[in-house]
Amino acid sequence: MKNTLRVLCPTLLCVMALVSSLDAAPNQPPTACFTVTPAAGTIAASFAVDATCSTDDHTAPAKLKVRWDWENDGVNDTASTTTKTASHSFGNEGVKTIKLEVRDTAGLVGTTTRTVRVVPTLTQSLVSEPAPPGAGEPDVDFSPGDPQRLVVSANTADSNVGTSLYPAFVSSDGGASWSRATGLDGTHTLDSGIEFDGSGRVFLSVIDGFTEDGTSQGVLVSRSTDGGLTYATRSFAMDAGTLFRFPDGSDHSPCVQGTNLLFDYPKMAADRGITSPYRNQLYVIARGVPFDLNGDGICERAETVFIRSLDAGETWVSGQVLPVLGPLTSGIGVGPDGVVYLTHSAFSAPFCPGGIGVAFRKSVDGGASFLPTTCAFPSDGSIQPDRAWTFADPSVPGVVYAAFNAAVTGLSNSLHIYVMRSTDGGDNWTAPVRVDDVLPDDVVDHYRPSISVSTTGRVDVIWFDYRNSTSKKLIQSGQTGDVYYSYSVNGGTTWSSNLRLSTSTSPLLASRFNDFLTVISSGSRAHAAYSQDTDGDGVYEALLTTLTFH
Repeated sequence: MKNTLRVLCPTLLCVMALVSSLDAAPNQPPTACFTVTPAAGTIAASFAVDATCSTDDHTAPAKLKVRWDWENDGVNDTASTTTKTASHSFGNEGVKTIKLEVRDTAGLVGTTTRTVRVVPTLTQSLVSEPAPPGAGEPDVDFSPGDPQRLVVSANTADSNVGTSLYPAFVSSDGGASWSRATGLDGTHTLDSGIEFDGSGRVFLSVIDGFTEDGTSQGVLVSRSTDGGLTYATRSFAMDAGTLFRFPDGSDHSPCVQGTNLLFDYPKMAADRGITSPYRNQLYVIARGVPFDLNGDGICERAETVFIRSLDAGETWVSGQVLPVLGPLTSGIGVGPDGVVYLTHSAFSAPFCPGGIGVAFRKSVDGGASFLPTTCAFPSDGSIQPDRAWTFADPSVPGVVYAAFNAAVTGLSNSLHIYVMRSTDGGDNWTAPVRVDDVLPDDVVDHYRPSISVSTTGRVDVIWFDYRNSTSKKLIQSGQTGDVYYSYSVNGGTTWSSNLRLSTSTSPLLASRFNDFLTVISSGSRAHAAYSQDTDGDGVYEALLTTLTFH
């Protein structure tokens, strides 16, 4: 039998061979790794980065050198150093990508990136908390000549009870402090709205349902010439005697029957376009107006009506019925060229295939008439739009936005926020883009958006939100909820992660049919007005959150 020769490796030789083998292995680039805190903050935040988790196959971690590119623009902003920690603040808002470069002693490099969010600075203020029922359904606007001057309207009394509480509040310091305006006794408020015109006059609209003072029900518009402090004059934009023209050319006044309000959910807008041929014209729209067209004494029609004023609210003309208009039109868009825009949801309407979608109306003659209705968004039924808000870009003619909430069939009919845009005056529209965050549990109601556009082109949207509520679906008025915000800097193509504006998840006055909130864009700022019962006393406060961009 042949013996097998075994050669044993002396210990020292084996070690030398092993070291030689390791030295012969190719050197690999470092594995770059870092953490960053916080994940989001304002321009005042210091974002701390820590690259101590970076490793290399040949170089000890302590000898690895790092440097940082804070904007990931290809230019390193720090010198190469073995110190693995640093901090940085950003000068403006947005999603920022930080790049880390790690270098080993042989000169090989590894990189990685992480993102942080720089969010606008939020300032909260209490506008008012009057006696019950409080201050609900606020609207806000700013002076075109002095953006620090803000006015807010809010429902502060029962419309069926005489009162001298005036539902307007004024700030001359950008919302830091507020004072109540004064006006005419016996002003009775529901669904209040407030607007500056291009000359700095302030107009306050309310539903006046109190007839004991000798006036009829209607939409009352009061005018202030001192920046919203006092309201010396008023007129009815529409009441029981107003004639409205129907599409067939006939004129009819509203049908009065019982004690129900004749006009519901009025909205007002003013033309502030510097070069508009209709500068300073006022527009008012209202819904649910009853008519008796066959003379049988029964109010059988509930229509949406529109009217305008050419003389700063002294008189009102061109009253007209806008047929087949959806349930709620929350805003009137007025372009810098004077074109008037309306969008509204379509249910069983002839404008959209299948009857569901978003309908669009436009006036090119200062609200004297409207062109035929078109379908801005034909829905296939997977999302069912409702409660649309229209806003025109104040700087670019023909650019108009529509925001709406819609029931999404695939998400148990929960409500979500969508925005679409036209750049050609409404002839063509982008597909609706969802604005509210996609959540792990996405069956959440996000409800009744308000949209505005800044002169900088930034688009601002706010809405009622129930993601932090016990019931994530809106089931009753007074349910706890929040107000959330998002913005777009590319015309609504993409939207920022949602930002919570409310400081607590508190009762909202909102129900499926009541309450609203408003955002208005003013250059580098956005002012959001809303109502909550934050202290749990059953009285709703009018609140303002100001977002400042840099």
